[in-house]
Formats: sequence, structure tokens, C-alpha cells
Amino acid sequence: MIPHPRVGAVVVSRYSSSRLPGKALMPLGGRPLLGFVLERLTHALPLDDIVVATSVESSDDPIARFCRAEGVSCYRGDLHDVAGRFAGAARTAGFDFAARINGDNAFVDIPTLRQMIAIARNNHLDFLSNVDGRTFPVGMSIEILRTAFYIRHLNHLTRHDHLEHVTLALYQRPHLGRRLYVYNTHHPEAAGLHLAIDELPDLIFARSLVARMHGPHTDYDLARLLQLIHPSQGHTDDSHGTLASP
Repeated sequence: MIPHPRVGAVVVSRYSSSRLPGKALMPLGGRPLLGFVLERLTHALPLDDIVVATSVESSDDPIARFCRAEGVSCYRGDLHDVAGRFAGAARTAGFDFAARINGDNAFVDIPTLRQMIAIARNNHLDFLSNVDGRTFPVGMSIEILRTAFYIRHLNHLTRHDHLEHVTLALYQRPHLGRRLYVYNTHHPEAAGLHLAIDELPDLIFARSLVARMHGPHTDYDLARLLQLIHPSQGHTDDSHGTLASP
């Protein structure tokens, strides 16, 4: 029997955020933000298949210490070459496919992540994304890349913005790789929502959502989060993405 390829998650995080310094370890739901994100991801992947990618700068030592305390792998690379850091983390961990997750994305949709991981394990694609068209809220981005494909692609990148933004060049070059996009077709009102934690008001809003949750935050998928954000509308459909080729 041919084994399934190994699919893991690389959580890109740094302490020296320009808009909200130290946000990676600011509290959310009784845990540091990074711990909140990791806890969410463990409902789709085992902890051994999750790596935090931070920098070698001393400013990111608190993240490395947190990872050691949590028993999660930590890869450290160049602060400004985020693409290289992501690729290095995926390669070092031995991931055949790596899901890019931002460390400030507290509400990654677990059912969508599971769905995309299952597709990646079929081993037919190089790039899966739910970002195209921005049908999911900002802060629910999931991109899964074949590690070997991404490293080959990385060797041709020289622009600073392509190194800073892990997948920007792939969206600008849609002919590269076998790819599939996942769209949110069941909850169109979710498009345009901002759930990423970029600034202090975003963190305050996230805390207000968590405070209204009944039960673990990991039970709250896109539909249940929308119930918290728009309680008068009622969202009973727990369906999620629709698949489409480019």
C-alpha cells in the first residue's frame, strides 16, 4: 500500500508586529494568541504535524520559549524572508504538503481545514487555497502547498514583496502548478468580515466573540461564529466550502 503524503501545518508568527507588538502572546480565551491558534489546529492535525515558524531575531525568543513549554516544534529563520522561513520549516519537518496558517488567525475554520487536508492527501495537486475571491473572512485563510513544488518555485523569487508574502507570486502566476480553490458558497455574508488580529481593536473584538461562546472555541466553525456576529440572522447550515479549479 502506498502511504499517504504527510500533511502538516506551518504557523507563521513573529513577536515584533509593527501594528500590535507582542500580539503573538497576548491573551485570548485564557491562552496566549499563538496557543489559541495551535489548540484550534490540533482538531485537524496532531501536534507533531504542526510547526511554528518564527525568526532568529532575539525579539522572537519569547515565541521560541513558548513553543518549548508547549511541546510544539519551532523553526527559526530570516525575519524578512517569510517565504524562505515557511519553506525551511516545511522541509525540516518532513512535510510533503504544508498548510500556511498565520499566527494571528485565531478563527481558522476547522471543517474547511480538514476538507483541504483530505484533498491534499490524494497527492494530485500542488496548491490548494481558500483565499481566491476572498469568500471567507480575512483571518480564515488556508493555503496548502506541495513542499517540493514550493521550494522549486522559491528558487526563482527575488522581489522583496514575494519573499514577505508567502504565496503572492503564485496568485500572480496562475499557470504554475496543479491547483484547486475552495470557495465559501453557503454563507456569502461572511465575505468581507475581518477576523484577523492585526490591531488592538481586532483583539478586543476577538475577545468579545470568545466571551460569548458556550463551550470550547474549537466547536465554533464559520456558521457558529456568524451566529455570534449576527445573532438575529440565524445560521443553521453547517456546510462550508465548494471546490473549483481555476
